[in-house]
Amino acid sequence: MVIHMDDHMVHRGHGVFDSVQITDGYLYCLPQHVERLMSSATEIGIAVPYSPESMMRILLDTAAASKKINGTVRFWLTAGRGGFGLSDSECIEPGFYALASDDFVDPDRLVGWNAVSSPIPPQHESVGYLKTTNYLPNVLAQMEAEASGAEVSLFINADDKIMSAANMGVGIITEDFTLVVPPCTGAVMSMTMQRLMELIPQENELSPDDLKIAKVEVRDFTVKEMIAATEAFVLNSEMGVVPIVTVNKTPIGDGEVGIIALALQALLEKDMDPEEGRSDTHIAVPYGYTTGMRSQLIAFELSHVFLWYIPKHT
Repeated sequence: MVIHMDDHMVHRGHGVFDSVQITDGYLYCLPQHVERLMSSATEIGIAVPYSPESMMRILLDTAAASKKINGTVRFWLTAGRGGFGLSDSECIEPGFYALASDDFVDPDRLVGWNAVSSPIPPQHESVGYLKTTNYLPNVLAQMEAEASGAEVSLFINADDKIMSAANMGVGIITEDFTLVVPPCTGAVMSMTMQRLMELIPQENELSPDDLKIAKVEVRDFTVKEMIAATEAFVLNSEMGVVPIVTVNKTPIGDGEVGIIALALQALLEKDMDPEEGRSDTHIAVPYGYTTGMRSQLIAFELSHVFLWYIPKHT
């Protein structure tokens, strides 16, 4: 991918991003991801140049052109090109980029991950809840985790409460089978977590003995509470649910992968399956054709990755 250096997303971090999964030829929860992107863009003063419907069409055509049946469509909305100052007044127009790829990473859920508390302060709560391209604290936190032999880093606020993982949502299962999720104050709320919170009551009604989650709470919790929990996990839209077995080299519960975390992953996989999931969470990718947009798009095929840049005024 080539992006001009004078795009304010590159040198000022003035941009937002999101991603959506291609699952068996469908885009999963596309409207929700587009809505989050547009909301984040509005919060940081980027004019959204397209309607939600137009943006979804661009992403569907990007997925179709890639010929990927399974993978990820990533997309960015930027303040645009124009110069190297701070103010977006020099930007000519917003930029919108999208690419589709199948660089899927499937973690070993039967082994689980090790987590560490990050020494890197999280972003200030005034912007931390937005999905912007300014991810330097997340990058540094992940580097610290890997340097200590862990797979994931946890952001801790000034009150010693866990906010999120470096690039994932986080949750714990308590002894009374309560799923506890931190509030999104100062951190991006995982859309995958939101979806699971919608699915859990439905699953409990259909199969009360399968999931074994009695209730869901959105509240703060500490590292000490995580260690005392029976299970813990992280999750995002690309990797799904990944069990955590230790934090700061201390076992969580019995130190083994928990069955509820695995059950949550199975529930998510079922919902992502177009044959099993609800029709309002899946939009079919229009393979086999592109519409009149062909004359409006410039395509760059980079090995297994397709990039589309869409000029605003064409």
